[in-house]
Amino acid sequence: MSLDHALLHQRPRYPGSVNPKVESPLPTSISDLKFWFSAKSITGKSDGDSVTQWDDLSGNGLHATEATYAPLYYSSVINGLPGLRFGSHANTKLSISSTTQTYMSVFVVVYILAKSVSYPIVYQEDNINTGIVILSNNQSYWSFRYATTTYSAPSATYVSGQPNILTMRLGSIPVGYYDGAAVAGGAVIGAERSKTHTIGNANDNSRQTNGYIGELFAFDRVITNDELIKMHTYLSKAWNITI
Repeated sequence: MSLDHALLHQRPRYPGSVNPKVESPLPTSISDLKFWFSAKSITGKSDGDSVTQWDDLSGNGLHATEATYAPLYYSSVINGLPGLRFGSHANTKLSISSTTQTYMSVFVVVYILAKSVSYPIVYQEDNINTGIVILSNNQSYWSFRYATTTYSAPSATYVSGQPNILTMRLGSIPVGYYDGAAVAGGAVIGAERSKTHTIGNANDNSRQTNGYIGELFAFDRVITNDELIKMHTYLSKAWNITI
């Protein structure tokens, strides 16, 4: 059985409870970190201030920017922790220009307030029909898209009004995770892409997220199951989200 097949059918094992006093490895502890954004790193902002640049914490300098319709900072919106508010305007988003590899692993902490449009996009690479998309659709379950194929997860009902950890491990078999549990996957092989990454909206501003994003990071490869557990445990502890 290939690594990708094993990942699709195996649920990672997590500790029975999360001890917030126990530190877990940061994303920088794992190789091939592409970019890393956290609302906790933002300083000098008051509630409602625009964030025209979200600094990349990976050390690669891939900052996410938007001059006109930037998201807004709020200090206590995701379990008492900060987040960036998207959806206050139809054109609100942040963008990153970067080449990515064929295979990729993406993590995001998101708090959807309500579905204002069909398929609001949390993170996207390229345009709506190609690339990578994490989204929550208008039938109340979340999906992800790789290349031109959409993978839906009706077994994992997406509940608006609460924070969640959404993850994609994109190899020869892309696998999606909802709060640590594998929920969808299928066989697709992509190609290396040099495109614009968009946070909180589609590139054409048609599918804005109505809610808050607390953290987002990506690796330029399919991370291992042990690394997946480490990152899910890190996010669970960092944002007080049960996995």
